[in-house]
Amino acid sequence: MGWMVGDWQIWLEVNLLRVTPETPLKEILARMQTAQHSENAPLALVGEQDRLLGLFSLETLLSGVLRGNEWLNLTVGEVMESLPPPVRVCGDCLVAPTLDHYPYFPVVDQQDRFLGVIRQGNLRLYQMFDQTAREQAAQVEGEQFLGKMSQSLQDVLDLPRLLQRTVQDIQGLLGVDRVLVYQIQPQYMPLAPVLGTKIAEAVGENLPPLTGVHFPSENFPSSCSYCYQQGLIYSLGDAQQEEVPLCLHQFIEQSQSRGTLVVPILQQESLWGLLIVQQCQEARDWKSREIRLLQRIAGQLAIATYQSRLHDTLQQELQQRQQTQQALSISQQRLEYLLISSPGVLYTCNLQEGRATFISQNAEKLIGYSLAEMMQPGFWLQHLHPEDQFLVEQVGLLQLFEQGHYHLEYRFLHQDGSYRWIYDQIKVIYDETGNPIEIIGYWIDISDRKATEFQLRKSLQEKEILLKEIHHRVKNNLLVVSHLLEFQAEYIQSPELIKTLEDSQNRIYSMALIHEKLYHSTGLDLIDFGEYLTALLENLIETYQVSEQQIEFTLSIEPIFLNIETAQPCALIVNELLTNVLKHAFPDGRKGRVYLELKQDAEKWIQIKVQDNGIGFPLSLDFRQVESLGMELVCTLTEQIEGKIELDTTQGTCFELRFKELNYPQRV
Repeated sequence: MGWMVGDWQIWLEVNLLRVTPETPLKEILARMQTAQHSENAPLALVGEQDRLLGLFSLETLLSGVLRGNEWLNLTVGEVMESLPPPVRVCGDCLVAPTLDHYPYFPVVDQQDRFLGVIRQGNLRLYQMFDQTAREQAAQVEGEQFLGKMSQSLQDVLDLPRLLQRTVQDIQGLLGVDRVLVYQIQPQYMPLAPVLGTKIAEAVGENLPPLTGVHFPSENFPSSCSYCYQQGLIYSLGDAQQEEVPLCLHQFIEQSQSRGTLVVPILQQESLWGLLIVQQCQEARDWKSREIRLLQRIAGQLAIATYQSRLHDTLQQELQQRQQTQQALSISQQRLEYLLISSPGVLYTCNLQEGRATFISQNAEKLIGYSLAEMMQPGFWLQHLHPEDQFLVEQVGLLQLFEQGHYHLEYRFLHQDGSYRWIYDQIKVIYDETGNPIEIIGYWIDISDRKATEFQLRKSLQEKEILLKEIHHRVKNNLLVVSHLLEFQAEYIQSPELIKTLEDSQNRIYSMALIHEKLYHSTGLDLIDFGEYLTALLENLIETYQVSEQQIEFTLSIEPIFLNIETAQPCALIVNELLTNVLKHAFPDGRKGRVYLELKQDAEKWIQIKVQDNGIGFPLSLDFRQVESLGMELVCTLTEQIEGKIELDTTQGTCFELRFKELNYPQRV
């Protein structure tokens, strides 16, 4: 059966005689003559509720005449024709049976109520006109669909929604069971199997959707991909009757379809995907107009997907640009905040024009001038302190271009008339050929630091003077004590007591000499101990009146600086050792040699050696156990400086002292 559309009522004959099966034939003949019906007009037999039971036509009347006169006594039910299959009315359409030898067909509604009859010839004409009308209507509907789709292409911002709406519209337009769009993934190898994904589907009731169903790559081998890429269309009317390609066998089986139509979606001569239409419940004779329509729809889909991809690319670029602009804006705001809140000023200067090209806004707060004033050529050099112009122009700029960077401090004229100390750190910017094109610099006001430095320097000078005065007075007081002992010795007759006083004088002088050296040194915390030993030895030679003819002195002294905590006990130790040599090593004017050494090794160990070739230290005595104030001082002070002292008598007498400088907390 097939659907037919059109005005079927113009083909219907309704001026019929209505009789019952019991009506005599002669009554029907009389009624036909009275009604003056056409000779070819059939008679309808109608029973209860207008239900059609049979037809009585001219052919029926002729067959009765051939029987003789007795036929007039027959009833309609005895001679009526058998009822042909009816033509049913469904809405505005007629559903016709297969046209056989019946000259007439009854027409009934969906409740089987009789409406009239239609001749076979008229029915054929109706079907012919109906087919033409259907094709024209389908063509009009297809054009309307394409027009609607063209309008929808403007809404490509949501491609999945557009594709889903398209497959649903195609399903309704063609009356098929399933429509799907299958997107092909890009191939990275020429002969690789085609892989893809279903991205839109419209499916009829009681049919399983293909969502989540994965088709193996064998369903779309590279050979199929090549054919589709050439624009070829695959059409299958009935999978149960026609041969199905192996590559599509599993696909058609899983989709439960009988009729399948596959149209490629080509995008710039590349296969983007497939538009697949399927009839699952029955076979389908795909019309050429349907194929052409789907080709045009596939072309529209190709445009839509291309526009969508282009739109997505533009959106990504736009989003990236917006993100970049946002990041740039945030960075600029951060930089502006840092420049405004920073105590320093950033600036750039064009070397060719000799003027500032950029100065951060906080410069106005720093030196009081407006940015417009500071941008004037020559502004910077004109506001330098006269005493600093040579330093900046001749020394600073020369070093800048030689090294590429430089920093200096100078005074700059503030807008209020005062000079401010500026720390300026500068760097040269070069072009690709290595030529200097710009200077970038960083200013910071260091006036407060300079004022603090001046106060500290002044305070330090005052403290140095005070400390020197203290050392000078300590030295003088020690010398006064030494002189008092000397005066006291003049009134003493005991030689031993006089020697004791002389030893005390030398000890006091050794301490006074320390303060004398500190008083004359450039620093107040270190003393040149080598220079000190030379002066100490000269004082002892003078004290004990030793002549150069009697004793020869050899010195090997390095310039070693010691703090006062270490120098003071070391001075007393050396004083005792040298005093012991001059008093006891060369009795009765005996001649000899004295060797004095001061050196320091790589590990910071300091060595002092006092050696003589005199009569020697008694072997029976232990210098650590001798009841002598001098030796007791030597041992005690050696422990105080955490040193070691050894006596070697193999070649005369040799005392060797080893120690490291004591590290005390820094004095305030």
